[in-house]
Amino acid sequence: MKSATAMRLFLVPLVLALTGNCEAGSYVFTRIAPTTVAVPPAINSEGKVAFIDCNPHGCEILVGDGGPLTTIAAGLGSVGTFWINDTGTVAFASGNSVLTGNGGPVTTIIADGRTVDGQSISPAAPSINDSAVIAFWGRGAAGFNVIATAHNGQFATIADQILFDVIAPSPFINNAGDVAFFASQDRGFSFGAYVGNGNAVTTIAGGNATEPFSVIRSGGPSANNDGTVVFAAQRGTVSGIFSGNGGDLATIADTNGAFRSFGNSSSILFGRFDSFPAINNSGTVAFQAVAGSGAHGLFTGPDPLEDKIIASGDALDSSTIAVRTGNPAEGIPVPPIQFARGLKETGQVAFTAILTNGTIGVYRADPVIIVGIEIKPGGGVPAVINLAARGNIPVAILSSATFDARTVDPATVRFAGAGVAQRPNGTFRASIDDVNGDGLPDLVVHVTTTAIQLSRTDTIAVLTGKTVAGVGVRGAESVRIVPSGR
Repeated sequence: MKSATAMRLFLVPLVLALTGNCEAGSYVFTRIAPTTVAVPPAINSEGKVAFIDCNPHGCEILVGDGGPLTTIAAGLGSVGTFWINDTGTVAFASGNSVLTGNGGPVTTIIADGRTVDGQSISPAAPSINDSAVIAFWGRGAAGFNVIATAHNGQFATIADQILFDVIAPSPFINNAGDVAFFASQDRGFSFGAYVGNGNAVTTIAGGNATEPFSVIRSGGPSANNDGTVVFAAQRGTVSGIFSGNGGDLATIADTNGAFRSFGNSSSILFGRFDSFPAINNSGTVAFQAVAGSGAHGLFTGPDPLEDKIIASGDALDSSTIAVRTGNPAEGIPVPPIQFARGLKETGQVAFTAILTNGTIGVYRADPVIIVGIEIKPGGGVPAVINLAARGNIPVAILSSATFDARTVDPATVRFAGAGVAQRPNGTFRASIDDVNGDGLPDLVVHVTTTAIQLSRTDTIAVLTGKTVAGVGVRGAESVRIVPSGR
């Protein structure tokens, strides 16, 4: 295991008074590790983030969740596309081969020169699903392109040049075995978005210059397990993020609204797409874009303010995300945030950020639901806490029209650093009650007074926890501490 800098959490809530950093939406930011390269990371549903770091001896692929790091591969001369599945296996491209690793010996899955679809190919651009099926792009002689899958030594062709003239090196496989990809049927003048499973190929959008989506450029699509594909595209003079599954397309956000452009790399300068948006099984979409204000950031919808995860100029990690990096004289500035398909079921997002203090870091954004709480329900505000008192203090997590407090897992709740007290039989001291008379069921938990980590000068007590689905919750209320005690 490789030691990382101690885990640091950066709270960026919607409400003031909880921290000094109040710039973005309801997310908690965890620094996974520092890095030397601004390359988009990958994330699995366990919150583990795979990323690249390089040194004079080569590049390495690492995995972490804010604590110690696991080295997947080291001493690599080059690293292409990589992805991590929920078992912690990372598939990656290096040296014209596709390999996998999970902290032990690295396995070559598709070697350079392997025969696929009757052609000797150089494989690249892998993605891997939870069944360890790998989708990849291959290049052969005379411009031959193929999208295929590999599993247990068996290969299946998804799309080749019988159907398409040019196939982009950006496939993505979901857990159902559907592979989303970009391809062209007019010698590369325009590209369409497609999804295939080895038996059939479905057109999602575009494909030739006569169709509404005449331009789908660099970057790549993503697909959730229902087969809904999300991608960046241009429709006439309007660019945007769109989704579909073979029927009508949905517009997630476009330049008819409050965005200037979508994607990263040269998109800022030339309006080109280098975009890898993501969609999870709940239908949430995350994407990289430049807002009308000029802020480059991560967003989940058409409103750059309401739907912002984080953007340039926001505080992060005792610094600020850079506004623009790189040397404009070189022609292409480097966006300060790098993201590629890094969205999971609970809404967690992985990204790399360049900060104004000159550092680069890999981060995970965990969504947080801001909830109402009542300390000592019915006892008034601020709640008086005697740190020398014995016994427990009741704290109610309040339900609302949009939140059911019963979904909170008592095992995850921390109030001012103290966990929920347990009964002699090991169950948590938690119950359901309507403490504020609004007709909604609230969750009341009891914490041991002597376990509370507050001082006489503290005026705010914070409660954190997670729902049974793994989504974070956070609430706070005013307190008055007596006596000084600590």
